[in-house]
Amino acid sequence: MLKPGGIVGLRASDLGAKIIEPIDPLIEQYWELFARIRDALGGDSLAGRRLRGLLTGSGFARVVGSASFETFGTPERLKWYADIYGGLTLNHPYTDEWLARGWIEREELERINSAFHAWALKPDAFAAHAFCEAIGWKS
Repeated sequence: MLKPGGIVGLRASDLGAKIIEPIDPLIEQYWELFARIRDALGGDSLAGRRLRGLLTGSGFARVVGSASFETFGTPERLKWYADIYGGLTLNHPYTDEWLARGWIEREELERINSAFHAWALKPDAFAAHAFCEAIGWKS
């Protein structure tokens, strides 16, 4: 229970606000699958943009919303991005869900994994993912 005068802060990703350059259809397919399964399992792939409204609707007197980006614009950060997200295509609880629901075949997931790594080596590769924040003060 938050006492009057207390402060709460929230931060969540928003999959509807991400930048991938150059665009790669296989990487786009991955993010579509990721959002689709997150939502199907009861999550909210657009949760970040709703944080301010959630706090306002919960009775917080003063609520401030903001956004920030996690960026991937160096060779090291791009390699990390490809290793993490490319790796998750093949080894994540969502992988099993995608396959069990018949949304994709393992061979296509392997192509997506390879696409992440090839994309990360491109000289113009860049990615940014949005996170939204909200701070609320309890009256």
